[in-house]
Amino acid sequence: MIIGGVVVFTIIVLVHEIGHFIAAKKSGVKVEEFAVGLPPRIWGKKKGETTYAINAIPFGGYVKLLGEDGADENDPRSMASKPAFVRLIILVAGVTFNLLLAYLLIVASYIIGIQQPIIPGLADQPGVKSTMKVQVESVENGTPAAKQGLKKGDIIKSVEGKSITDTESVIQIVQDKVSRDQSGKINVAIDRNGQTITKQFSTYKAKEKVGNKEVDVNRIGVVLDQTGEISANPLVALRAGFTEIGSFIPVYLGGLSDVLGKMVTQFYIPQGVHGPVGIFELSGSAAQSGILLFIQWIALLSVALAIVNILPILPLDGGHAFIVILESIIRRKIPKNVKFGLASFGWIIFGIFFVVVTLHDLNII
Repeated sequence: MIIGGVVVFTIIVLVHEIGHFIAAKKSGVKVEEFAVGLPPRIWGKKKGETTYAINAIPFGGYVKLLGEDGADENDPRSMASKPAFVRLIILVAGVTFNLLLAYLLIVASYIIGIQQPIIPGLADQPGVKSTMKVQVESVENGTPAAKQGLKKGDIIKSVEGKSITDTESVIQIVQDKVSRDQSGKINVAIDRNGQTITKQFSTYKAKEKVGNKEVDVNRIGVVLDQTGEISANPLVALRAGFTEIGSFIPVYLGGLSDVLGKMVTQFYIPQGVHGPVGIFELSGSAAQSGILLFIQWIALLSVALAIVNILPILPLDGGHAFIVILESIIRRKIPKNVKFGLASFGWIIFGIFFVVVTLHDLNII
């Protein structure tokens, strides 16, 4: 678990920082330090004007740019001395590289062939070939599925009108439907020996272990299995990967808005939300489940990091970019004490969020 989490976070954070590094170098900004891991330093070597370092805590990394804090405005090598559009390029380069990483990983997955899809919609892109199917492995006695005559070998074609190619989609659609309508029935279309049959199922709550805690899940009483593969030729993969990234960015934003809204207004953390501990656990599980599933997981987290980091909130890159744009519009500098206050407030909010979701991961709240 720990190794998988460290590998994932280090990859996506380093790729992010490499984006800043390359953009700064190309823009003539002095890169003072590029470090792998967090201090204390265990090794360092200066090459040219940049110190390259390896630190003791194997978690991500960082770059240090001259003038990134707004100082040294009179130094031509300082970021603070550069035009607004150059500073914006440097600021958004990290997010751009995270999206590029996710894109390349998804394209590679398509070309190799995906047996365990965890990214929604992979099979739905035009030109992508899919032999994926979800079928009933077993039916539990006395459950709604058994009462409605569901049988082993039945192929799940759609749930609530949505085509099904993976077990995760079935689970998610059922949870979403019940969360909206506790008394609602789940409509399922199945293929049995070439004949399509539509059935309605009620659900029941059951305890299942997710990570290190038990949670309530809504079930109809079946164990599902998925088989087949999703694949595409290189040209289709290049287009499908781009479309796929674009399709789940709004999904992330909507999910993030929903989570934050419920936390603020209802003091409630929705099921499926994970903090650092939960993400480490899931990363470890993904690493043990095979390289292609692990690659998809890295792609998902890389997009998640990009979306969170581009939010217009200090001290995130998006917050700094917003300040640059605002200063360009009003044609004057925002006072440093105002920016410091906004950044401090942002750190406090993120700190509270970090503590809350970590306690949730540990099943304390």
